[in-house]
Formats: sequence, structure tokens, C-alpha cells
Amino acid sequence: MKTIFITSFHVLTPRNILWTPVFDILLKSRMKIVLLVPKRKEEYFKKYFLSEQVSVEGIVIGGKTRIFWDWFFGKIFQAMNETVAVRIRYGGTFRRRPFAHFFYYTLINFLGSFRFVRKILRMCDDRLAGGKRFETMLDRYSPNLIFSTDIIDKYDVELIRAARRRNIPVISLVRSWDNLTNFGILRVIPDWLLVWNTVSEREAIQYHDVPRERIVVCGVPHYDFYTHGKRMSREEFLNGIGGDPNKKIILYSPTGAPRLLHDDADKFILGILDKLDATIIVRFPPTNPVEMEEYIKPLNIVYDFPGVTFGKTSFGTDSILERDDDERFANELFHCDLVICGPTTVALDAVVFNKPTILINFNGHNTPFLDDQWENYQSEHLAKLLQSGSGRLVGSEKELLEWVKKYLDDPSCDSDGRARLVQSHCGVLDGKASERMAKFVLEKIS
Repeated sequence: MKTIFITSFHVLTPRNILWTPVFDILLKSRMKIVLLVPKRKEEYFKKYFLSEQVSVEGIVIGGKTRIFWDWFFGKIFQAMNETVAVRIRYGGTFRRRPFAHFFYYTLINFLGSFRFVRKILRMCDDRLAGGKRFETMLDRYSPNLIFSTDIIDKYDVELIRAARRRNIPVISLVRSWDNLTNFGILRVIPDWLLVWNTVSEREAIQYHDVPRERIVVCGVPHYDFYTHGKRMSREEFLNGIGGDPNKKIILYSPTGAPRLLHDDADKFILGILDKLDATIIVRFPPTNPVEMEEYIKPLNIVYDFPGVTFGKTSFGTDSILERDDDERFANELFHCDLVICGPTTVALDAVVFNKPTILINFNGHNTPFLDDQWENYQSEHLAKLLQSGSGRLVGSEKELLEWVKKYLDDPSCDSDGRARLVQSHCGVLDGKASERMAKFVLEKIS
């Protein structure tokens, strides 16, 4: 029996892979599947996936479990991408420390612009930042293939390096549409890289030195359910949320800290929306905390808190999105009349359902909406979204209310732009992205 390792260190991996037909198809092949998960989530994964065919192994991560060179090269590679998003992030981080900005970002970014320098640094990274975290698991199972579900995750990177030392082939996935422009350059080049769309394919070649022949465009597996899954009836959906059948439905996705310059910006926006004659569904982000202190929720507001929480991290909440969370989200998108959000993937999810979308870019402080230590709307993935004409970026309460009225009066407004974004970023929405991905994995393991 062949054996495959599948990683699941990120909050979205269950949604992206494990809850999709990708995992079901791999199970039907009768191969041995070993899920590598954070130790603190081991019992959760065992509850849903443990069987004679599937083993779940908890890996100790976080804290001081990384060696110095792994941390060092991680910092180097983060600053080497020549993208607007990386320039914005490090410009914001070192705004008041020009010498640190020069030596850490400007100098490293300049050196990283040379392909031979990137090649040498990857070689040094492989040699010095080895780590022994996965050696026991590799000895125990002797896998035939590694399926890394997040090419930018530091623990996936460590596993890929360990697999290379043993000549075990690796397939890795670009987890989301912003990963190749927002997070530095790839530390390792896998044997095969799976991407959602041709935009990510071009970015992998342009910024990360991935040979074209190693890249496979599969589409977005969890969009299979969005486009071909069964939806609730409107009556059933409204009964579930206590909505008024005579009112429009607006889905609001808060941005959450730490991406905001002021933590109360989401509360300020919600204070505008809750006065509308509409049902407002507030779907909170699964990892970023949202400041709602002293906000009194009116009757037309419905809260949705997705995910199972496992504790706090330095950036927010450590959680997992469950199957029911994504099914509920798909129904919210299907039945809503308008989506309002910040710079999140929700803006991409909305166009799959051809929903008008408004992106927020203001707060109650007359200061920038976003903390540019993270990103702003000039970042590549967001700039492409806006250039497509799929939605509207609003910079004031007046603009927000104007576009709410326009979109609710005419939902077809900007539908051509939404179609363009679907074509460029969502892959082929034929309900077979999971099948393509799983078949490729099976082909390589056999």
C-alpha cells in the first residue's frame, strides 16, 4: 500500500482540501493517508478523520521549536519579493527606523533581485535550516509522496526540506490568491506546484523561479461546492437566521485587527449599516479579533462566528473552519443581495455567486483604514480585483450609502467586471477542481 503525508497546519486547510472531494477521492484509492497536524489539534482531527486507512499525527509547533537558521532564513526570504505588497509592508514596518529599513529590507530586496543570489540562499537554507521535527514520522511511515497544502507555511517548508534529503517527491499547493505576492519569495521549490489560476502561475514563474513545467493549474477545490452544491431555499435560510422576507440581505465581513489602523473601524462601519432597512449578516473572520466593545446589536443584525477555537496566537485566534461553517457561508453568499467587506478573500468568494461587492476604505478617525504594516489596496491581488471592475472601493460614509442603494436597486451593475474576475482568478468553475487536483496527486504517487 502506498503512503502519502498530507499537511494541515493552517486554519483553512480543512476547508481547502479535507472537507472537499479531494480527500474523498484519495480515500477511495485505498492508499495510506497520514495527516500531519498541530499537536494541540490532534484530537480534533482524530475525531473526524482517524480510521484504519487514515492516521493522524500531532506535531509540536510554535514557541522555541524552530532552530536559529530556520528563523533567520525565514526573515531573509520574507523581504526579498519585489512586489508592491512587500514594499508596502516593510515601508510601514520601518517607517520610523530608516537604518533598519535600509539594511533589512532595501539591501536584502536588492540582492534578492538577482536569480543567482536567490539560488545560493536557497542552497544555504537547505543546508543550515534542516531541523529534525519530522524525522521520526518519516522513519515510521516511509511515505511515497508528500502533499504540502501550504507552500508558504514554515512547517510545510521544513517537511519539504526533510523529504528532499530522502528523495521523497513533493506536491505543494499555493493556499490562496495573495500568497505569491504578499509573503516574500518561496524558500523551497517543490517537485510540482498546484495553483488556483493562471495569474498565480505567472506569479510563481516571475517572482519565485518555479519552472513552468512544474506548475499545474487546478482551480479552487472548495468552489466546487459553491457552484454545484445544494443550497437552502430562501424560506429555510430566512427561518434559520430570523430574517424578514420583505427586506434585502447584506453580508458584512469585518476586517478585524491587526490589519486595521484603528481597531474600532469595523464597529464604526457596522454602526452605519445597522441603520439600513435591511437584514445585516455579520460573518466574523475566523482568526482576526474584531473590536465590538460597547456595541449594542439591533434586531436586524445577525452574527455568524465561524470556526472552532483552540486558543490565542500573537496575531489573533487559532481556529479551524468546519464543513458546516463553509456550507453556511455558501448559503449566506447565495441568498444575500450585497456583500460589504475589507481587503479579504470574501471579495473573491462573492463574485463566484455574482454578488455586488463594496470594499471599505475609511473609518471614523479621518486616517487610513488599513495598517500598512500589513497591506493596502495597492497590493497586487487587491489592485487586480479593483482593476477588474468587479466591485467598488468607498472612502466615505456618503459613498458607501450611495453604492449600497445603487447595488440594491440594480444587482446587475458591474456584473461584467465580476465575470472578468471570475475568469482570471477563480479557475474553471465546472465543479471538477477537486477531481483534477486529486487525480494529479494519484498520478504522481502511482
